Parts: sequence; C-alpha cells; structure tokens
Amino acid sequence: MKQNKETLKKYFETGDKPTQQQYAELIDSYVDSKPPEGKANRRFVIDETGEVNVAEEERTPEYTLSDIVNNKLSLLKDGITVKEIDLTPYIDDTNLARLVSGTVDNNGIATFTRDDNSIFTVDLSNLKGGGAVDVSNLVPYTGATQDVDLGNHYLKLGKERTVLNKAKHKDLLYIGNDSFLKQQTHVHNETDYIDGESIGLGKKALLNNTGINVVGTGISAAQNNTGANVVANGNYAAQNNTGNYATAIGDFALRMNTGGTSVGVGYSSGADNTGDSSVFVGVSSGASNRGRYTTGIGYNAASSNKGAFSTAVGHSALALNTHDGSTGVGYQSGESNTGSLATFLGFRAGYQNKGNNCIAIGNNALSSNASTGHTPIAIGNHALRYNTGYDSVVVGYFSGIKNIGNRIVGLGNSTLSENKGSSVVAIGYTSARQNLGNYTIGIGDESIVNNTGNDVMALGYQSLRYNSGEKNIALGVRSWNSFIEDTTKSKSFTAAEVDFENNRVTVINHGFGTADSIVNLKFRTTGTAPTGLPNGMIGSFKIIDANTLESVAQNIDTAGTGLHTFIPQFIYNNTTVIGYNSQPTKSNQVVLGNAATEEVTTAKDYKSTGSGYGVILKTPDGSKDFRISIDNSGNVVTTQVV
Repeated sequence: MKQNKETLKKYFETGDKPTQQQYAELIDSYVDSKPPEGKANRRFVIDETGEVNVAEEERTPEYTLSDIVNNKLSLLKDGITVKEIDLTPYIDDTNLARLVSGTVDNNGIATFTRDDNSIFTVDLSNLKGGGAVDVSNLVPYTGATQDVDLGNHYLKLGKERTVLNKAKHKDLLYIGNDSFLKQQTHVHNETDYIDGESIGLGKKALLNNTGINVVGTGISAAQNNTGANVVANGNYAAQNNTGNYATAIGDFALRMNTGGTSVGVGYSSGADNTGDSSVFVGVSSGASNRGRYTTGIGYNAASSNKGAFSTAVGHSALALNTHDGSTGVGYQSGESNTGSLATFLGFRAGYQNKGNNCIAIGNNALSSNASTGHTPIAIGNHALRYNTGYDSVVVGYFSGIKNIGNRIVGLGNSTLSENKGSSVVAIGYTSARQNLGNYTIGIGDESIVNNTGNDVMALGYQSLRYNSGEKNIALGVRSWNSFIEDTTKSKSFTAAEVDFENNRVTVINHGFGTADSIVNLKFRTTGTAPTGLPNGMIGSFKIIDANTLESVAQNIDTAGTGLHTFIPQFIYNNTTVIGYNSQPTKSNQVVLGNAATEEVTTAKDYKSTGSGYGVILKTPDGSKDFRISIDNSGNVVTTQVV
C-alpha cells in the first residue's frame, strides 16, 4: 500500500536491506498500477542528486525528415520515403537559403531550423489519422496485414518487365514473373472474372485462358485455352486448346488441339489433333491426327492419321494412315496405309498397304502391298510383301512375296513366292514358287515349281516341277519332276547376243513357241556363264518374238563368254502320272509307276472302251510293238504298231 515519503525514507536509513513488503510499498507509493490512457509507460528515474522519481518513458519518433533539397524534403519511416513534402508555400526568397534542418514530432508537427537558429513549424497533421501517420493507402511492408489496391497502376517485380493491366482474378492462383495478368471475359460470365477453380503455375501459364476448371503448369501452359476441365502439365501444353476435358502432359502436348475428351502424354503428343475421344502416349504420337476415337502409343504413333476408330501401338504405327478401323502393332506397322478395316501386327507389317479388310501378322507382312482388292491375309515374315493380287491368303515365311496372282492360297515357307498365276493353291515349302499357271494345285515341298501350264495338279515332293503342259496330273513323290530335254530343238547363241541391260537374249528363229507365251528352258555354256544364268539352270522365259527371249525370274547382269545354248523340254498335255518317280513319255497318257514297276494288277476286268484298241505289247528284243485287239466276230487280232 502507499506510504508517505518520510515513512519510506526510514526503510533505507538504517543500512539494512529493505524487506520485500517495504519494496512493494515503495512501488505502490510512486507508480500507478495502470498508467492513464494515452500516456506513455512510466519508469523509475534517478536524478543527479540520487533522488528516485517516476517519469514517463521517452518515445522515439516513428518518423523522421530527410535533408532539404530543392525546397523539398521527404517524410521517412525506417529510412524509406512515405511522403514527399513541398516546402515552397512556407518559405520565401529571403529565408530559402537559410533552411538547414527539420524534425517532426509524434503529433505531426514539423519544426524547421534556419542557419541563424531561428525556427518555424509546419502542421503535417493532414498526413496522420487517430494520432499517428495514416499509411492505410501505402504499400505494406513485410509483416503487414493489409491488402494492396494498385488502382490503374502497373506492377513491376524487381528487374522484371512491367506487366500491362492490373491483376483482377477470382479464385485463381498465379505464380511467376508474368503472374498478374488481366483475364478476358468468360463466356458464361458478364464480368472480368473467371468463374471456376483454375490454377496456373509458370510464365504465361493460363494467359488469356477462358476455360473453367483449368490447371496449367509450365511456360504458356493452357495459354489462350478455351476448353473446360483441362489439365496441362508442360511448357506450351494445351496452348490454344479448344477441346473440353483435355489432359496434356509434356511440352507442346495437345497444343492447338480441338478434339474433346482427348489425352496427350509426351512431347508434342496430340499437337494439332482434331479427333475427339483420342488417347496418345509417346513423343509426337497423334500429332496432326484427324481421326476420332484414335489411340496412339509410341513415338510418332498415329501421327497425321486420318482414320477414325484406329489403334496404333509402336514407333510410327499407323502414321499417315488414311482410312477408318485400322489397327497397327509394331514399328511402322500400317504406316502410310490407305486400306480400311485393316489389322497389322509386326515390324513394318502393312507398311504402305493399299488393300481393304487386310490381316497381316509378321515382320513386313503385307508391306508395300499394292493390291486395292479385298481380304488379303498374310501370316509370316514378309508374307505377301510387294503383293499386287487380291483375295489372297498365305501363311509362311516369304509366302506370296512379289505375288501378282489373284485368289491364291499358300501354306508353307516361300510358297507362291513370285507367283503370277491366279486361282492357285500351294501347300509345302516353296510350292508353286515362280508359278505362272492358272487354276493349279500343288501339295508337297517344291511341287509345281516353275510351272507354266494351266489346269494342273500335283501331289508329292517335287511333283510336276518345271511343267509346261496343260491339264496334267502328277501323284506321287518326285512324280513328273524331271526336265525331259528335247535336244533336237536346242538353240545356241553367242555372248554378243546377250542384252543384259534389258534382260533379253537374241536367238534367231528359236522356235520355242508363240509370242507372249512363257516356256521353261535349260541353259548350257562352253565358256563363262552370264551372271544370273548359271550353267545348268532351268528358268522361265517370255517369248517376245521369233528371235527374242526375255528372262522372267532371273536378272541377267553380264553377257558371259563363249557359246551359250538353250535346251527346251518335251511338252505333254492331258497326261497323268501316278507313283513314285513316275514320268510321262507323251501327251494324253496315263502312267502307272516307274521303270521299276513289274506288275499292274486288278481284281476285275480291264476294259477298253475305244473301238479297235486293245493292249500293246513289246517284243522280247524290244524292237517291235504289237497291239492285241479283237475284230467284230471276237477273234483276236495282232497288229504291229511300231
């Protein structure tokens, strides 16, 4: 409790340490428990005589004045100019040069001193409010709790360039050097605000965006975007996008996209895409795609594709594809395809294919297929590669390669390779290779190889090989497999008559057949064989005219040296041979067995239906043939026929 001064002096005169209660009474006597409102805090002050008194705490002025320059001085707070003051109204020419300093107190009164120590005051209370300088309209400093209204002024961040237009956003977060940008009017809102939750992170991210619910991350991400519900992650991702529900991940992904409900993952994926409901994963996948409901996975997959409902998996799969409903799986599978409803599986399968309703499985299967017909099916590496025929089905490595025939079926490696005949069935390794005949069937490895005849059928290994006749049948392993030389019709020519630049040979009056027909010939030479025509080779040649032949399958690269010869074979028609290694000897013949066959038996009668015909028998010395037949009375008649 409070005590008078005499009582308090006694506490300190004895030299003893005052008690705690005495200290409390001392404080209560000199200091109020609560200073008056608006007054400074109080504190103990010891004067020069040692007396202890209570005085108000001195307050350091919050504001100071700068030096006077050109009749102007600045009001400073923590060394920062908050207001510039023009002193011209308060001074004249007589005292202008004598102003040397000035101060301002807490009540806003500025005191100026001249060089003769005379002073004058200026009331700056118009700059204060409520007893202190009003800074409500000034830019807040660190730790401030007030907002900033830039009015129509520009905002400049450090040394970055000035960004035109004030910031005016609703529910939007902008971060970066070009963060504060004016939004355009949204199509669903009459104000300058964007309605919807949109976020932009990066320089120019969401610049001029008018879409709602947009997220843009990266330089110019979703810039000029008008689509709603868009996610853009990457520099320039979804820039100038107009499609709704678009997801772009990667630099330039879905840039210039107009397709709705589209996804682009990877650098430039889906850029300039116009197809709705499309998905692209991989660098440049789906770039410039025009097809709806397209899926492209892999570098450049489905780029520049025009076909709808297309699926491309693999580097450049279905790139430049032009038709609908195609599927390509594998490197360049279906690239530059112009056929519709095609399926390609394998490295470059269906590359540059032109056929419709195609199926190609295997590396380069149906690659460069030029046929515009329907339903070619190729299974196997290089199957039907370079094919020009339609309605073809082949299965096997190199089967049907370079085929030009229509309606063919091949099963086995290299079957129907370089085939030119139509309506052909070939089963077995190299069966019908370089076949030229139509309506033919070959079953067995190397059956009807180099066949030139129509309406033939062969069953068995190497059966009917090199055949040139019509309507022939060979049944059995190696049946009719020999090139039966007709040496009486051989024709020779010199190296000078080999026109290798045109793949032709001049043989005067060759007599091998009529113009445009194709024959098999055996090549022999006494010197050096031309490149492409090895000695002893059997090949197919087209008759150009009575003096000129052109190689069909072999490329002649040199003329060779010495004397060359072409040997034709006997040509038989309407002949059937049955049995292992059975060989014909004439046309219109049926051969049972080979030279080793000793007997032909039957459980019933042998019947000859031709009038005047019977059984021909050879004499024991082999010099004569006799026919045994009967006359009209049933008598046996023997007639020599040879």
